[in-house]
Amino acid sequence: MRRFAPLVLILLFACDRRHPVEIYPGDVVANFMKSCTTRSSQRVCDCAIDSLQAHFTLEQFRGFEARLAKNDVPREMLDALAECRD
Repeated sequence: MRRFAPLVLILLFACDRRHPVEIYPGDVVANFMKSCTTRSSQRVCDCAIDSLQAHFTLEQFRGFEARLAKNDVPREMLDALAECRD
């Protein structure tokens, strides 16, 4: 039974909706990276998109993009970048 404990933990984590872990489409990531790297390093932007994908669904991310288009920078995006800075 102990052999299966790690597998059970992985499955429980995978089913936990608080952690979407949704891989965004390539064009979404490319657009984010293009914009992000004008202000931050590649490493910071890679870290930020990974963090965003781990914590927010694509639908939520698209909501952040809509807010950005209106010059309203979402706190969630700032927090993701802040976690990744040196």
